[in-house]
Amino acid sequence: MSLSITRILIFDIWGDYAHFRKIETTTSPLTYSIPTGTALAGLTSAIIGRTRDSYYSFFGPDKIKFAIEILNPIKKIRININLLGTEKDKGNLGRKNGIVKGCSPTSFEFVKNPKYRIYAGVVGNNSGVYDFFETLKKFLVAHKTIYTPYLGISELIANFCFIADISGKDITNLETSGNLKINSAIRIGASNVIIENDKFYTREVLPWYMDENRIVKDYAQIMFESNALPFTIGNFSTQKIYKIKDSNIIFL
Repeated sequence: MSLSITRILIFDIWGDYAHFRKIETTTSPLTYSIPTGTALAGLTSAIIGRTRDSYYSFFGPDKIKFAIEILNPIKKIRININLLGTEKDKGNLGRKNGIVKGCSPTSFEFVKNPKYRIYAGVVGNNSGVYDFFETLKKFLVAHKTIYTPYLGISELIANFCFIADISGKDITNLETSGNLKINSAIRIGASNVIIENDKFYTREVLPWYMDENRIVKDYAQIMFESNALPFTIGNFSTQKIYKIKDSNIIFL
């Protein structure tokens, strides 16, 4: 039996662009539509000052879970970016006939005007995770960070704002035998989605949890409504559904 969520920290993140690189793409990088679990682990750790590669094992499925609500419709664009070569060019970088030598024009896919509501949930009663949440809340409320948070790559700086801290008896776990509107992304197969003509559904497979050796331990096959609209699921959900303010969400 899975442990319940005992505390939920809610905050919004947004920016001009986002690029959560799909791990299977190389020469023309594509982006996931929403932050991966690994990206959220990095973003929250950056806010409170945890150093790179020091936190992966801390974000296990038995400690912290994330739910994501899309607030702006998902729109993707492509922008050509000049990338510097990684091999040594023996001082050959420079301009020749108006062209920067050593650069490679590459088409990047970006999410335009992304905005997401992040629900970070404590699983069970882990004192270490509670301490982490207390520190994260202080930084979110003060709108301060130790390291600069970004949306996938360092050039895409993220803005954020604190929304709420919900715990204990204020967390409502819904039990329903009928159809229900869901506002967050869900895992495919966990619920029966009722297809509606006015909705635009998207499916993606995201890296969700990573160990200290940067090996992905869990891939989430997810579905969401790309126009930031709630969608309907039937009564076959195998995951807990939480009512948070006016939203019904499922942790991934």
